[in-house]
Amino acid sequence: MAGTYPVLLWPRRLQQALELLPPGAPPRPIPVIAPSRRPRWPWAVSLGGVVATGVILGGIPGLLVLGVGLGLVGGGYVWESRQYWLQCQHYQDRQAIYHQQKRVFEQWLGEHEQEVQHLRQPKIQQALQKVMAYPEPARQPPQSGVSEVYLHSFLIQYFPGMIHSNLALGDPIKTQKRPYYPDFTYINKTLNLYLDIEIDEPYFYSDNRLKPHHIKDEKRNEFFLAAGWVVVRFSEYQVVTQPKSCCKYIAETIAQVQQTPLGQVWKSIRDLEPDPQWNEAKANQFIGQRTRYRYLKQYLPKDIFQAQKNYINRL
Repeated sequence: MAGTYPVLLWPRRLQQALELLPPGAPPRPIPVIAPSRRPRWPWAVSLGGVVATGVILGGIPGLLVLGVGLGLVGGGYVWESRQYWLQCQHYQDRQAIYHQQKRVFEQWLGEHEQEVQHLRQPKIQQALQKVMAYPEPARQPPQSGVSEVYLHSFLIQYFPGMIHSNLALGDPIKTQKRPYYPDFTYINKTLNLYLDIEIDEPYFYSDNRLKPHHIKDEKRNEFFLAAGWVVVRFSEYQVVTQPKSCCKYIAETIAQVQQTPLGQVWKSIRDLEPDPQWNEAKANQFIGQRTRYRYLKQYLPKDIFQAQKNYINRL
């Protein structure tokens, strides 16, 4: 899996309708991925290994190993820190360019709003009528994830009456034996708009061990898209660190479908920062670093953390 969170997937016909632009439109801005720093513990392990080797050898050989080893480890750490600093500087420059391009693009859309709407709206309405399957109450809903309770409190605040849990979506032609259970479902019956809102964790605890998670979600995504639903996926880290920004991203998605400007309530909320997706190797690295435990302990409210403490401590 490559790319970044959030993941936004449109049914094919709806995506085609939303991408219609009159001639002369500026290019769409592409979000920039923030650099990630390698963990520091390997440097500490290397330093400990050098010191231990020097002590074991003792005498002049030990001092030589200690001197050379400390020089290499220290030099490597300084070099890597310098590279990370340069990457951050480059990221800030690219981020400034992205925001400038976004302002230009949004300004152009605002100046040509009626022309764009006239072009898109009939096609959007046609696409929304292509919903092929509708949710039903789940008979055996899965247990809610650690961060779902946290995000739910924000979702019902910003989208009252529109957010539903414990729903199941079955296959109308029965090629899929078991239904899928969205983490959350946004339903706007007036528009006939259905959003599958998912929170992706890099790993989970099951059968007395930690296992990589959300490595291959293509089949699940295609199932919802084929049913005519929009799929929105956030990383768990985004949810616990930027819950309001996640809600703003959902609001932006809905505004795209409605072809209306974003409401004033969202103006004071920052845009959602992208978060890199992971593959199996990266998920295993997160397991080794206890990444989920660290950010859940740091960012979850104390009451939610305490309620899920036994599970979180295993992560």
